[in-house]
Amino acid sequence: TLNVFKFKNCNIFKMNLENLMKVGIISDTHGYHNELRLPPVDILFHAGDFTSSDHIELNKKETLEFLNWFSNQDANHKIFIAGNHEFYLEELSK
Repeated sequence: TLNVFKFKNCNIFKMNLENLMKVGIISDTHGYHNELRLPPVDILFHAGDFTSSDHIELNKKETLEFLNWFSNQDANHKIFIAGNHEFYLEELSK
């Protein structure tokens, strides 16, 4: 709900914040995602670089741990984008 009030060439907006979509955007956590305490959101984005290791087996372990953490976040929809540190996902795409 959006109400607009007009006063002498000025618009004042009053919004019902309960109906707004809540979006969370994080990135560059590099393995520290477990330290985050995120509020509930409608959509959660992770914009890349959730791992830190350049060793493929460690990167795989970090990726799987991140995916487990990410899937357990309180969000209706979750989207992640692999960054330039996600070597394991790059190997899977070959």
